[in-house]
Amino acid sequence: MGLVSHAMAGFDFEKARTVLHVPEDFAVAAILALGRPGNPDDLPAELREREKLSGRRPVRESICEGPYDL
Repeated sequence: MGLVSHAMAGFDFEKARTVLHVPEDFAVAAILALGRPGNPDDLPAELREREKLSGRRPVRESICEGPYDL
């Protein structure tokens, strides 16, 4: 579907509960943004710089398929 997600940390759990009208018998555990990526060229220069790839390990090196054998 072309969607991407971005999990966020450091949010106010109680404010999220209030703004999103989360009932008391539910817990707010995570917040994420979900949408389709835009064109980086539409961003101001200082934000465009943040869109460059990081030096993080590729996801394919952090996942496995099948049993996890030590």
